[in-house]
Amino acid sequence: MVTRTVEKVLLSIAIALLGLVVVLGSVGIILVSVFVPEQLPEGAEFWYGVAVLAVHAIGMVVGISAFRRMQTEPKKAGISLIVMSVVMMVTTLGTTIIQSGLMVGAGILSVKKRKSATDVTRGA
Repeated sequence: MVTRTVEKVLLSIAIALLGLVVVLGSVGIILVSVFVPEQLPEGAEFWYGVAVLAVHAIGMVVGISAFRRMQTEPKKAGISLIVMSVVMMVTTLGTTIIQSGLMVGAGILSVKKRKSATDVTRGA
């Protein structure tokens, strides 16, 4: 059986960072909108911040689903990680560079890693 420890560690760190950004960003937006609504940016800046939080949340969900599929369908999980990291980098204008790098690393490793010869002969 192929262990995917490195991929799981990289993906766990990326998911934790995405979750941290989602929680802190949401709390920040809620606190500012409740206590000092006059300090909220006008128009596009506010909605860009909300869109960045939404992309982080979607990336976290995709990361969790890829983490769960890592053992059974590693190639599909890896491809979904690579695609999501590219989408996150483009839509957030580079603010997810660390998370995207971790997800690309985990995605490439899970796509490239193959079963060893002993696993193939055993039928695993």
